[in-house]
Amino acid sequence: MPIEFHCEHCRQVIRAPDEAAGKKGRCPKCQGTVYIPLPASESGEIPLAPEDPDDARRRDESERERRAIERALRRDKTAPGDSARPQRGVGPGPGAAPADPRKLVAEYLAALANGQLETAERCAAALSQIKSRAMEVIESLSSNEQMAGDFPKLPRPVLMGFLKQLRSQLN
Repeated sequence: MPIEFHCEHCRQVIRAPDEAAGKKGRCPKCQGTVYIPLPASESGEIPLAPEDPDDARRRDESERERRAIERALRRDKTAPGDSARPQRGVGPGPGAAPADPRKLVAEYLAALANGQLETAERCAAALSQIKSRAMEVIESLSSNEQMAGDFPKLPRPVLMGFLKQLRSQLN
């Protein structure tokens, strides 16, 4: 049964023998070069090339490598520019002296300014342990008092936004 298709240049219907399937030929009307498609089977399905077993193996290896990289990235808690070893918990350990709320608030502000959200969360958690003293520091910074040198230099609207966020986390 001949293969029927349309010329991609002049849209003329072309009939080609089954043996010409998958090859290039010339349109009898416009002489344009056309690709002669593979014939559709009787059921109307287009035959597919057999799957290459090496291709499946390469896909599996690639997927395993991608998953390993994702696991490594999830474990790595350092951001570019951070020190080589990740920072452990913020705040005092068991039996240590009480935390300095000014230092923790300064660390929280610096972490937010540098996009270190996990560090900021740890600071907020440590500040929640000393909530009343932390709120005093926040109120002090919210009023127009001069900030000491240990606080990051932030534009006033940014500072106020960070303090508002910390206040809502502590409440």
